[in-house]
Amino acid sequence: MATGWWQRAGATLVDNLVLLVPDLILDLIGGRGPGTVLVLVLNVLYLTLMISRRGQTVGNMAVGTRVIDANTGGPVTAGKAVVRWLSETILILLFFIPGLLDILWPLWDRQNQTLHDKMAGTLVVRTR
Repeated sequence: MATGWWQRAGATLVDNLVLLVPDLILDLIGGRGPGTVLVLVLNVLYLTLMISRRGQTVGNMAVGTRVIDANTGGPVTAGKAVVRWLSETILILLFFIPGLLDILWPLWDRQNQTLHDKMAGTLVVRTR
């Protein structure tokens, strides 16, 4: 069963808290330009590796959700995990309105998918 918006928001909050200290340290060590690149690399590695290897980030584990392939119901491939991260990042960082729509989309979507879920062919489901 697809998960609700509040569980998704909770998972995102937990993941942001998990990444907060490492992101701050990398930003301080690297400085303005290189630090930003280091933070970006850490975030893409964390999100894509956790989703493609476990189906869950720490945030997903905390709220009892898992990311699956929307077509097969199986695990998400590394390629799909990267597409999912990249599409979310582009929607949020480059375009404010599409980024906001991406975040809110599950509120009216039948399967509670974000736009980046639709682009990557993924679905977030409950584990408990």
